Amino acid sequence: MPTETERVVQCIVDLALARFTVNHVEATGHAAAVAREVAGDIDMTVQPMMGGEDFSYMLEARPGAYIFVGNGDTAMVHHPAYDFNDEIAPVGA
Repeated sequence: MPTETERVVQCIVDLALARFTVNHVEATGHAAAVAREVAGDIDMTVQPMMGGEDFSYMLEARPGAYIFVGNGDTAMVHHPAYDFNDEIAPVGA
């Protein structure tokens, strides 16, 4: 069983190795403008969250933005009840 000090050290190491997805400002503005053209009103109030950490590698290589497209009334992705709305694919592409 790890000691409290070992647990704290492991948390610090985990945080230091964590990947963070940070959008580029210009690319985010462009993505929002395109989304408004396609969907009209958009919600820009998404709170920061852990997610898209694999996309962080792409954003290190090229400017871009990780956005949420919306999929209708379904469970969140990675949930067993998630149902991908195939009709949204052309809009999100």
